[in-house]
Amino acid sequence: MIAQMLRGVAMLAALLFLAGCYETDNPLIEDGDGVEIPNFAGTYKGGDEGDLVIEDRTEGLISKDYKYHLRGSDGVEYDILANVLADDLWHLQMARALGDGSGTYLHMFLVKQDGMYIFEVPDLMDENKTAEKVAQELGVAIQTERVKRGGKDEMRYRLDGSPDAARAFLKAHVDRIKLNPLLPLMRK
Repeated sequence: MIAQMLRGVAMLAALLFLAGCYETDNPLIEDGDGVEIPNFAGTYKGGDEGDLVIEDRTEGLISKDYKYHLRGSDGVEYDILANVLADDLWHLQMARALGDGSGTYLHMFLVKQDGMYIFEVPDLMDENKTAEKVAQELGVAIQTERVKRGGKDEMRYRLDGSPDAARAFLKAHVDRIKLNPLLPLMRK
């Protein structure tokens, strides 16, 4: 059981880097600005890879500070803040919760479809290079770099530009940039 959980969290960590999440050095959602994702917290089936556990870490009684936490006993942990992009579509900002001071924030999307949550990532292989064109139009550069992580070659997509430009670029994913399903979250 513990081995399955470890594999599940390791799988998510690998997916976050492999699948086309954007990275920034600075947060695009500040503490206190996170929004609620209804019924997001829980344990999700991870198949052969183990389960994923998302905890609600919301603080405050009157003025709520909505936060979520993805954890695993292998040390891979993420603090999650979200903002609403459209009905049933959220931008997720995931920060490593290890206190290692790396300052890297991962950005992906969450959609609710037919009562189920699905992690989604942008289609960065689109032959029309839509994401690159929209980024350039909004004053954001997508820096692509091949890196080694855990002995494997992975692509890294860093957003360079002002925080406002980066937020506008992420908002453009609502209707201008195709999103692809990455991982459906099935409740356990």
